[in-house]
Amino acid sequence: MDFIGEAFVDDTGLGTNQTSSEQLQLQSYRTQQEVVQNLVTLAQEWEQLLYSTGGALNLQKCFWFTLSWRWSKGKAVLEIQETSPASIHMTSEGQQETTLIPRIEPTTSFRTLGVYLTPTGSSKGSMITLQEGAIQYAATITGTHLSRQEALTSYVQYILPKLRYQPPLLALTKAECQKLMTILLRALLPKMHVNRNTARSIIHGPFDYGGLEIPHIYTLQGADKLQLFIGHLRIQDRTGQLIHCNLTYLQLLSGTGTFILNQSFQHYQWVERGWITSLWELANECNLTFMYPGQWLPTLP
Repeated sequence: MDFIGEAFVDDTGLGTNQTSSEQLQLQSYRTQQEVVQNLVTLAQEWEQLLYSTGGALNLQKCFWFTLSWRWSKGKAVLEIQETSPASIHMTSEGQQETTLIPRIEPTTSFRTLGVYLTPTGSSKGSMITLQEGAIQYAATITGTHLSRQEALTSYVQYILPKLRYQPPLLALTKAECQKLMTILLRALLPKMHVNRNTARSIIHGPFDYGGLEIPHIYTLQGADKLQLFIGHLRIQDRTGQLIHCNLTYLQLLSGTGTFILNQSFQHYQWVERGWITSLWELANECNLTFMYPGQWLPTLP
């Protein structure tokens, strides 16, 4: 699909592909240099449009990256600056002087709309910020004299929404979520007059079965992720189309003729982890079954 860009207030991203819809029909592909030059043209055009309407683009806050691959010993490896050098220079506010736009590696995290994303899909950068937030919360309430209810309120209404915002867009593992919960609970439970070593089935279990029903980040991010997954596939917006492409790729990579999300995740540990695979793993744990009529399935000739 063709993609130009998306913007939310002053947080904007522009992009270009190796092929357009017309070029794809003609089996014509841009070179790496042509892709970068097309991005320069696109970015400069938007800078000039913004300036002509009384705005300004702060080039010091801009950056760019490429996602391209090369074959190395039979494996597709992402290009980095060393293997695929390129640079982007832009003018600003009608000046002739150009400014060098920083280029980040595809493995580098960047912040957009409060979420730390990495072009490769890694969640390491986000995990660092989430862990820092959990440690700061734990240190803060440890030295306070909160009542049981106040401690629980601080968890449910303050730190939980703060930590819940990013995970639905990431591929955090259960172990990573448990690491965050360990930090939080070691500070929270004593304030609630609960032994730190109390069985987690009691801590997170529902009230109906005698549990405290303290929400777990892994459960919440799974529910939020399912809502995003089903919602976008149903309305078939651009995000839904991208999810569909991701599902098709995962289906092709697996080699199975049955809808991949209904297969056992344990049998496909060799598949590279990502957003879809984290959803797949959660669905397996909850014994969920999906029905998606639009999914492509390979057939024998």
